[in-house]
Amino acid sequence: MKVILALICLAIPAAAAAAGPPSVFVEELTSPEVRDAIAAGAHTAIYYAGSTEQNGPHMVTGKHNTIARYVAGRVATALGNALVYP
Repeated sequence: MKVILALICLAIPAAAAAAGPPSVFVEELTSPEVRDAIAAGAHTAIYYAGSTEQNGPHMVTGKHNTIARYVAGRVATALGNALVYP
């Protein structure tokens, strides 16, 4: 049991490092991560606005918010120097 626990403890940091760079979404970052991103050149802020509207019983009402957030994340990733603010 101790060996398994030790292996898990060793694997967690490696998995986190392999996960790639931190998120471009400010709401998913800690304040030190935001500070570090800005220090590393993230000088563009993307603020997205979606909407909520009635679409009938077959579809969720917040789909525009979901689409706007997704597109903002893709744009920030493509720019390489941007963070998405909620």
